[in-house]
Amino acid sequence: MATQAWENVSQATISNCWGATKITIQATENYSEKVNQEIEDTAKLIERQLDTLQQIGLVAPVNRMSINHLLNPEGENTEATRVWSNEEIFELIKEESRQESDNSNEPTTTKPPVKRPTKTEMLQHVSQALLYLEDQPKHDNLIANLEEFQQELLKAIHFGGTQAEIKDYFKPVAVPNSTSQPKSNSSAAKSPSTSKALPDDLTVINHVE
Repeated sequence: MATQAWENVSQATISNCWGATKITIQATENYSEKVNQEIEDTAKLIERQLDTLQQIGLVAPVNRMSINHLLNPEGENTEATRVWSNEEIFELIKEESRQESDNSNEPTTTKPPVKRPTKTEMLQHVSQALLYLEDQPKHDNLIANLEEFQQELLKAIHFGGTQAEIKDYFKPVAVPNSTSQPKSNSSAAKSPSTSKALPDDLTVINHVE
């Protein structure tokens, strides 16, 4: 029955009851008074500090600002409360676009590409590295890799990257061609004399008979 009675109480009735107690009003008023009191205390503290600075000569009387001007400088909220017209907004956007366009048209400086070393230059660098690591056993793996790379460079330089054969280590020797020479004129001259002697021999033989 109590639950049913409580549910029948309207929100306006509850609000009026709290207002009659003046608890919420007093809390709000006390909070506002507390904030205002802190602001006044802070202003008085700043005034005393400014007086001290003026007395020791760090702040001249003509340069001293009031508390209101110090905490709320002129023009602080001008841009926030300003209402921009359509023309001003258009000009502002147009100016930003113009600046971006000018920045994009500026020539970009590119660094020259790094020259790639030749195989001969790399072979010199590898040889120097092996010479430096010669007495350092803790770099055995690196030395082995460099020596393998050195052999590949040597093969690429001297044999064009192909597998070397045994004949590549020897220079070819030129062998003269052995062709048959024509018969000399002397031998050719002897043959007619021999043929001429045959009839004379036959004559001698016939005479003896």
